[in-house]
Amino acid sequence: MMPSFAVRILVLGLCVRGAAAQAASSAAVCAPACRCDGDGGADCSGRGLSSVPSGLSAFTYYLDLSMNNITELPANVFKNLPYLEELRLAGNDLTFIHPEALFGLHQLKVLMLQNNQLKTVSVRAAVRNLLSSAVCC
Repeated sequence: MMPSFAVRILVLGLCVRGAAAQAASSAAVCAPACRCDGDGGADCSGRGLSSVPSGLSAFTYYLDLSMNNITELPANVFKNLPYLEELRLAGNDLTFIHPEALFGLHQLKVLMLQNNQLKTVSVRAAVRNLLSSAVCC
């Protein structure tokens, strides 16, 4: 009787440990300043960020960076997010978007840039990948 109880406790402990490790590995693909869901959405809005956070999953399809303090987007800043479909940058202090900032975002369909300090946006920067999609300024 005792050995089977001990075996059950051991198996239960291993299951709990495995579930905790799996949860930790899932959480590891989200930037610390963001809240990420299991489906590839990342909410980094209103966090006082001055730059795009690193550490996001390559499978991120939705990224909300609105209401932060981001002033510029350098070249290739989103290069590790090839599946990104929606990018929200509204309500930042953006003054400059490098012409190659959105390079590689072939799936991008929605780009929100309203309420920033942009005077002009290079067509190469904003709409190269959005020719048949929505751009909101």
